[in-house]
Amino acid sequence: MISRFLAAITFLLTAAAAQGAALGIEEAVELALAADRRVTEALSAYEAAEAASLAAWGSYIPLLGFSSGYSRNWTGPSSMS
Repeated sequence: MISRFLAAITFLLTAAAAQGAALGIEEAVELALAADRRVTEALSAYEAAEAASLAAWGSYIPLLGFSSGYSRNWTGPSSMS
């Protein structure tokens, strides 16, 4: 794992040097982590677990509901025969 990481950093540093742009170690690490599929999968799993935790807390939060209505039934005076 470390050898792949070092290879990725070496590749990125070599590519940056070939382009003439200076690349710091922090930028190289960020690029290497962004390119690693396992890091993106772990981040997705973390976000899914966080969403599931928030959904679980939703059952403990009270639910408020409001409704109103109005009805009037009037037929008028009835005729007496």
